[in-house]
Amino acid sequence: MPQGEAKSKRIIKIVTWSLLVVVMVLVVRFVASVDFSALGDLLRKTPVMLPLVVLMSFISYAASNVAWNLCLSVDGERSLPFWRLFVYRLIGDMLAPFNPTGIVAGETVKVMLMRRDGISVEHALSSVLTHRGLVILANVLMTIVSVFYILMGSAIRGTQGVLVALGTVAVMAFIFYGLFRLLVHPRLLIGRTVESLARRTQWSLLSEERIRKTYAANLEAARFFHRHKHRFCLTLGLCMVHWVFGAMEFFVIFTTLGLNVTVMGAIAVEMGVGVFKTLGSVIPGQLGIEEYGNKVMLDLIGVQSNEVWLAASLMRRGRQLFWLAVAGIASLVVYRRHPAVRSGE
Repeated sequence: MPQGEAKSKRIIKIVTWSLLVVVMVLVVRFVASVDFSALGDLLRKTPVMLPLVVLMSFISYAASNVAWNLCLSVDGERSLPFWRLFVYRLIGDMLAPFNPTGIVAGETVKVMLMRRDGISVEHALSSVLTHRGLVILANVLMTIVSVFYILMGSAIRGTQGVLVALGTVAVMAFIFYGLFRLLVHPRLLIGRTVESLARRTQWSLLSEERIRKTYAANLEAARFFHRHKHRFCLTLGLCMVHWVFGAMEFFVIFTTLGLNVTVMGAIAVEMGVGVFKTLGSVIPGQLGIEEYGNKVMLDLIGVQSNEVWLAASLMRRGRQLFWLAVAGIASLVVYRRHPAVRSGE
């Protein structure tokens, strides 16, 4: 291993562990200030909270699943039944947070599982990459909307505040349009940008393999848009529904606890927590990162109760454990049904 690459890996390891320690200290500090008697009363009064959170997450996953199916069934290509695709998506996405390679590992598992059903690797990979690109694009759009919502709450005061808000909307719309053009431009501008950045910085993170996969994802998204514009827009809309119902988990929690928080407030929290999870993706399961993100975003929308924060964090982790258990059972069933991969597919 080259000395520079080994040094980079050591630095990343040190930063990762330092980040984990800092976050865990903050989380422990928040937990220490919780009134557990009040928390117990909250949870006892709301026995339907976790089932409702799981239901919202199911609708979110289902919307994303339909979006993936639209990517898979283009040009009359063979698709898979909804429930089978749902299980494959669940297995891949539940694996991602607990694997050091993250999303890459999860998407690879999806391709392998589809191959067992006779879907060619090329077709499966194309659908996975296109879907992932649109999920990210929808995430960016929803994040922009959330930023605007937060700024509106703090900046709109008289004529000057309105001008600030309108200017913010214009800037964010420009950013989204720029990202959209990068994704669908036939010259594969995202791939070119990443390759250029890798050449100039020599970062070990931007390996040849990652550059190749970036080009592949960029190519599939661009092809999908230029050949199937209506399907592209429908798929993007479903990906946005996926994020909205992910945010509805928070809305259910807030409403059940009797808090006066709007749907837009819940979306802002979900998108903000997503940013924290992305930044902390090097930590398996985002241990502590999601909880800290919950705390920061709840404070940002004016919910400062530590009991509410811990209740929300417990419900979200409970939902994750539920789907992790379902994914584990489903993976056993899947691998028993198809014990071996057929060659030549």
